[in-house]
Amino acid sequence: MEGGGGSKIRSAALLQEIGTMHRLHNRNEEASRMFEEGLAVARSTGDDPAIASLLLHLGTVQAQRFKYAEAETSFTQSLDIFEYIGDDLGRANALYGLGEIHAGRYSYANAKEFYTQAQTIYTNIEKELGRADALQALGRIYEIQNQYAEAEECHTSALALYTNLGEERGTAGALHHLGSIHEAYSRYDKAEESYTQALTIRTNIGDALGRANELYSLGGINEKRSNYTEAEEFYTRALNVYTSIGNAMGRAIALYGLGGIHAARSNDTDAEESYTQALEISTSIADDYRRTNTSINLSKIRLRQGRYAEAKNLINDAAVISDRINYPWGKTTSQQLLLEVVAAERSTIESPSSNSAPSNPTAGKTTSATESSGATDP
Repeated sequence: MEGGGGSKIRSAALLQEIGTMHRLHNRNEEASRMFEEGLAVARSTGDDPAIASLLLHLGTVQAQRFKYAEAETSFTQSLDIFEYIGDDLGRANALYGLGEIHAGRYSYANAKEFYTQAQTIYTNIEKELGRADALQALGRIYEIQNQYAEAEECHTSALALYTNLGEERGTAGALHHLGSIHEAYSRYDKAEESYTQALTIRTNIGDALGRANELYSLGGINEKRSNYTEAEEFYTRALNVYTSIGNAMGRAIALYGLGGIHAARSNDTDAEESYTQALEISTSIADDYRRTNTSINLSKIRLRQGRYAEAKNLINDAAVISDRINYPWGKTTSQQLLLEVVAAERSTIESPSSNSAPSNPTAGKTTSATESSGATDP
C-alpha cells in the first residue's frame, strides 16, 4: 500500500514539473491539463501539500488564460490548505496569486492588499525572490494609479533584488516597468534604453511573450516621437509574435497600436481594419479598457466618414463600460465625442447640399495604448 501511494505521489510531482515546463514556454493549455491530472492523483492519496501546490500552479495558468473565477477558486483553496498545514511560503504565493486576480479585474485596492500581505510574509521568511515579485506587482498597481514616484521606488528595489539573485526574467520585468515610468515622465531616451535591455534579456532566455511586450513598448516610444515607420515595424513584429503564441490580449494591443499609426497618417481604411479587429478581440476576452479605447478611436473614424449612427453606437458602448469600470478618461472622452457627433449631425441636416463631412478639430487624434489604465504587461 505504501509503495503504491508513494508512486502516485511521485507521479503527481512529475506531472507538476511537466506542467511547469509547459507554462514557462507559454503552452498554457498543456500546462493546465498536466496540473489537473496531477491534482487528481494527489487528491486520490490525500496528500495536502501536493494538492495545495498543484492548485497554486493551476490557478496561475487559469489566470493567464483570463479564467479569473476558476483561478480565484484555485488560489483560495490552496491558501486554505497552506494555512492549515502551516506553510508560510505557500500562503504567500497564494496571496500573491489572489492579488493577480484582483489586478486582472481592475480591483486595484484589493490587489494591493493581497500583494502587501504576500510581501510581508516573503520578507519575514527571507524569500528574496518572492519579495521582489511582490514589489514589482505593487509597482504595477502604483503605475496604473499614476503614482509614479512610488512605482519607481518599488521597481528599482525589485530590480536590485532580481539582479543580485541572477533572476533574468524578473530583471527584464523590472527594466520594462522602469521603462514605462520613464515613458510616463517623457524621458523617452531612458525608456528606450530600458525596453531595449529588457528585449535583449527576453530574447536570450526564449521568453516569447516578454519579447513581444518589449517590441510593442518600443513601438509606443517611436509613435510618441512621430517615428511612424519604426513604430509600425515594432508593432508588426509584436503582432506576429503574439499571434504565433496565441496571445489574444497581445494581438489586440498590437492591432490597436497599428490602428493609431494608420490614423496618424490619415489612412482611415487601414486604421478602421486594425481597430475593428482589435475591438472584436477585446470584446471576446472582456478587456474593458482596451475595448473602450478602441471603440472611441474607431468612433472618430466613423465621425470623419459621416457615419454618425455607427459613431454614436460606439461612443455609447464606451460610455457604458467606462461608467461600469469607473474609467475617468473613457467617461470624459465619450461625452466630448458624443457632443461632436450631435453637432456634426445637426450641421449636416442644416446644410443638406454639403457633400463633405464637417470639420472635427480632434478627429486626427488617437489614443496611445499607454493611456489605458488596464493595459498591463502580460
